Amino acid sequence: MESMIHELIFNSTNDGMVVINNDEKIILYNKSAEKIIGEKKGDVLGKHIHEVIPSSKLPRVLWTRRIETNQEIRLNNGRKIIATRVPIIDENGRLNGALSVFKDITEAVRLAEEITNLKEIETKLQAIFNSSDEAISVVDENGCGMMINPAYTRITGLEANQIIG
Repeated sequence: MESMIHELIFNSTNDGMVVINNDEKIILYNKSAEKIIGEKKGDVLGKHIHEVIPSSKLPRVLWTRRIETNQEIRLNNGRKIIATRVPIIDENGRLNGALSVFKDITEAVRLAEEITNLKEIETKLQAIFNSSDEAISVVDENGCGMMINPAYTRITGLEANQIIG
């Protein structure tokens, strides 16, 4: 019963989880790890961690016995993950393996890059908008002023606070 509860908990998280033993072989692998890594549990249990995740630093945790937090890794399938790796040490100080808990950050990284690109475009458009000799005003769908450029003020004599809103 207790082992079934542990299995339910292990598989209920959105975080991928992989556990290796002291021989660096995978002994636990949850459903989220299947989705992120793209390998089924039945195909990876008993395999050396580097056969499944060549870039894994989990064996290093066995050697150092140190926790490593928020480490970025790129998987063979192109996904980026952020991993925390922890040695599994019992109350007598014996090493029993290592655990990696990780999140897929591929989409978050892509969105951050997209936002950066949009900000660069916005900066360029703002520079063009402000340096134009033509009077430019931007209004919303209701005709309310949203922005004007310096040429608009120079030509009309109206300041931004008189137009915006």
